[in-house]
Amino acid sequence: MPENSNSVKLSDATLFNVIAEDCVPEHAVGAFRRLCALCTYEFHRAPAQRGITMPVSCYPFYFYLRSSVLLFNMKRVAFSEQVSGFPKLQVGILLLIQVAQYTAELSTDCYIWHIIKSFHTAKAHDEVLKYIGYLAFADGAPQVLTYIFWAFQAERFGRKPIMLTGLISLAFSMLLYGFGRKFYLIWIAKFAASLLNANHTLVRTALGEVTPSLNHQPLAFLTIPVSYFVGSWLGPLIGNNLITPWTGPPPADAPPDRRFIKVFPFALPNIVLAIILLSTALLTFLFFEETHPYLDHQADRGLAFGNLIREKLGLSSSKGSYSRKFATANDGLVDGEDDIELQDPTGAAEDSSAPVFATYSRPKLIQMIISHTLFGYLSAVFAKLADSYFTESLNKDSIGFPFMFKGGCGISWVDLPVIVIRCLVVAIIITVIAVPLAAKYGAILGGYRVSLTSFIVTFFFLPLFVFVAPDVTGIPQSAYYGFLYVLLLAQNTFFLIGLAFAATLLNMHVSAEDRNIQTAIAMAAYAGMGYFGTMLTSWMRSLFNNLGLQTIFWWLLALISLFTLLHSRVIAN
Repeated sequence: MPENSNSVKLSDATLFNVIAEDCVPEHAVGAFRRLCALCTYEFHRAPAQRGITMPVSCYPFYFYLRSSVLLFNMKRVAFSEQVSGFPKLQVGILLLIQVAQYTAELSTDCYIWHIIKSFHTAKAHDEVLKYIGYLAFADGAPQVLTYIFWAFQAERFGRKPIMLTGLISLAFSMLLYGFGRKFYLIWIAKFAASLLNANHTLVRTALGEVTPSLNHQPLAFLTIPVSYFVGSWLGPLIGNNLITPWTGPPPADAPPDRRFIKVFPFALPNIVLAIILLSTALLTFLFFEETHPYLDHQADRGLAFGNLIREKLGLSSSKGSYSRKFATANDGLVDGEDDIELQDPTGAAEDSSAPVFATYSRPKLIQMIISHTLFGYLSAVFAKLADSYFTESLNKDSIGFPFMFKGGCGISWVDLPVIVIRCLVVAIIITVIAVPLAAKYGAILGGYRVSLTSFIVTFFFLPLFVFVAPDVTGIPQSAYYGFLYVLLLAQNTFFLIGLAFAATLLNMHVSAEDRNIQTAIAMAAYAGMGYFGTMLTSWMRSLFNNLGLQTIFWWLLALISLFTLLHSRVIAN
């Protein structure tokens, strides 16, 4: 649209190019012109700091512009650009690796109580919780150190061998877990699975390396929430349906398979999971290409054999070279930041084989790692503590609106998993649609901020659910469950969207040359905060619960969420 006396052109074009002034009151046009210039370049400064006198009627436009710059401040990528040239096979294999990982890791949660009780080691309820804590330590603590160790091994030997090591070691750990008849055996299985597996960080590194163009990265990192959803559904499905402990001693004429189930009641689901993991490892060995920028030229026997299979099937074979060091990395989704030098600025010719890496800001990377870690902490706290809060019985004598109560909402432990799964199904559908749309409208960072905002709302309203429980207010249980559906659907949706955006933003901030190590550091911090932070927060909840002041506990988490949201502004600035 050509400029005229009735329009103002914004040079940064964050949300729109031209704003018609006929919607601005005549006395505010001058202030609005200055406001546009201010918001375009220095939207983080309040008008009063700039000495601008602004009529009250102009403030809605100020906040509209400001929110537009905060939410829609990234390069727009049409959906056709997102799918054009997308490495479907490589990303598909990485998706399978993540699904197998999450399925195996989340399958044991549904029967961990029963497996500990079956050892007759723990008699009382509190003792079972103590042993569950020991297993949680074995599962989470080693990752803080081993992520970085395995990242260095991946620099030396390549991404593919280390990912295969992780899959195979996890498969054998699952077998040990299923066949273990003593607590120390399943503890060793958990510890070994955590110690020898760093695929959660290596997969993120590989996703960034197979999608150097940021046009493809939102779709690539969308595989993280998708795989988490599939694993959180498939894992408990396998675990719940395949553990069939046989009550009573087997008769003398019982068939061998019945005796096997009696002796090893938890083996069958873990055998199935080991088969899934080993099958995924085989597909990775045959069809996944090395993504290390300096090792991808080496001979890959697995890929060579996979090419023979592809040729037999009439498919094109892979060249076995996935080097991305000459491609344009991180091509500036954030307008005006981290521009890539594709040629010598002096105009002198360069050797075409010289690697080209994205420039990056170390302070911005540190701030992104902090934000990513806090997001992981909030996610882990909600995932670990919300279930127990919803299912705990409420002590009616302790209720004192709005701060005082002991216990939880008293929702049936049979009903809650059904509600959660239904919400997750709807949430993942929305996520699959929302992530490409956010990239299309340049709202990846804005979507991440909205995800952080959802934690504020969730933690604020979570304690208030107790005061509207059917036993307290007499409302129908269906209406109460309706409120719960709304809360869990919104939170799970924004969590899954934030999971994809957090991974995308982290990949944008790392150096292409040191992507693997920097991603490992970020994931180690993420895992450490998720484990140790959740452990400390669980203790804090017990303390506030004993004091009868749980509302204050949840609102403190809302304040932490608010701090995380405010901190996210430094990512863009």
